Amino acid sequence: MVMLLTRLDEIFRREGFMVEVTRNGKSLKDLRRNGVLNPYEFKRKLKDSKTVREWIEERFESTNPRYSCRVLKGDGTVAIGQTQLGTVRATY
Repeated sequence: MVMLLTRLDEIFRREGFMVEVTRNGKSLKDLRRNGVLNPYEFKRKLKDSKTVREWIEERFESTNPRYSCRVLKGDGTVAIGQTQLGTVRATY
């Protein structure tokens, strides 16, 4: 059986955290369809020492220019931009 992953699942599997997609500052919580977001083609997670803001700009927004996102910690709260990715990953 082939498992179809959503783009959000791809990000979680590669990066180790969940994201909430936004457009014009509004959450798109029901965004589950592939095709809306571009494929997540990065093969390795970004370094733990990089920040949430760096990941959003370098990885998410650069490949999905019509959208932005919020990086979520394990408890579902939003990680602030200066937080290191290793700190976010440790919450899962």
